[in-house]
Amino acid sequence: MDLTILALQADSITAPVLPGGSRNAFLAAGVVYLMIVLAGMIAAFLLCDRLRSGSLCWDARLARIRNRPWGWREAGFLALLLGAAQVAVMLLVMLAPHAFSALSRALNAAGLPADWLGYDAPDWTLFLVQILVFHILGLSAIGVMVRRKKDAALGAFGAGRPGLIRQVGTGVLFYLASLPFVLFGAVVCRVVLYLFGVPSDTQGVIEIFIAAPAGVRVALVLSAFVFAPLFEEALFRGIGLPLFTRRFGGGAAIVIVSALFAAMHFHLASFLPLFILAVSFSLAYVYTGSLVVPVVMHALFNGVNLVMVMLIAAGEQ
Repeated sequence: MDLTILALQADSITAPVLPGGSRNAFLAAGVVYLMIVLAGMIAAFLLCDRLRSGSLCWDARLARIRNRPWGWREAGFLALLLGAAQVAVMLLVMLAPHAFSALSRALNAAGLPADWLGYDAPDWTLFLVQILVFHILGLSAIGVMVRRKKDAALGAFGAGRPGLIRQVGTGVLFYLASLPFVLFGAVVCRVVLYLFGVPSDTQGVIEIFIAAPAGVRVALVLSAFVFAPLFEEALFRGIGLPLFTRRFGGGAAIVIVSALFAAMHFHLASFLPLFILAVSFSLAYVYTGSLVVPVVMHALFNGVNLVMVMLIAAGEQ
C-alpha cells in the first residue's frame, strides 16, 4: 500500500484545509513540503555524484545481494500463499454485504445500535482483510522461512548489520534524494494520461481513508508506517531482487522488481512514480546491503503522504 502525491490530484479532491478552515496553515505546510523537496534535490545531487564513482564496486555489492539465502521455492510458496489469500479476500468481499446485513438485523432485534458497523461494508472489509492477510500473514510466513533457514537477519536481509542509527539516517537521505525524481515521474505520468484522454482518478485507498471511521484510519496508519514497508520490502527487495539478479543480472532485476512493485498497486496514474520510487529502494538496498534502508524510505514516503491525506480529510469534514 502506497499513497501517491496528493498535490498532483487537485482536480480529483476538494482543496485541502486544516481544521478550522485555516487555508493559510495548509499553505504553510505546503511550503515546508517544498523545502523538503528542495532538500531532496541537494541530496540527490550529492548521491548521484557519489553513485557515479567507480570506487563503489557495484559488482561486489550486487554479489552480496545475489548471495542472499533465498530460492525460487520460497518465492513460489509466497506466491501460492498470497494467491490463496487473494481468493479468500474476494470471497469475503462477496459475502460481506450479506454478513453485515445479517449482523445488523441481529443487533436491531436485540435492541442494540448497528450504526458502528461503518460506512461501506465491502470496502471496509476488503481493506482490513488486505492488511491482515497480505501484510501480517506475509510477514509471518517470511519470518517462519527465516527461522527454518536458521539464518539471522544479517544473512537473510542484511538487517543485522552494525550501525542501525546510521542505516536509518541513510534511509532518510535516500528518501529525500528520491523525492524530486518521484515528483517528476508523477507530473510526466499525469501529463501523458491527460494528453491521451485517460482519467487519472484518485487511488482507491485514499478514498477509503477520507471516508473511513476512526478505527479504519488507525489500521491504515499502522499499515503505512509498519506493516506495508516491512512486508513489501522483504518481498520485493529482500527476496525478489536477489532471485532476479541471479537469473537476469542486476540492472534487469531492478527494472523487473520495480515494475512488479508498481503494477501491484493497480493504479495507472501512480505507475511511473511508484516505479521510480521502487528503483530508488532497490538502489539503496544494493548500495547499503541492508533492508533497513529501503524500509525507512518506504515508511517515510507513506508517512509524508498520509499526513497530506489527513489534511485533506480534515478539510472535507
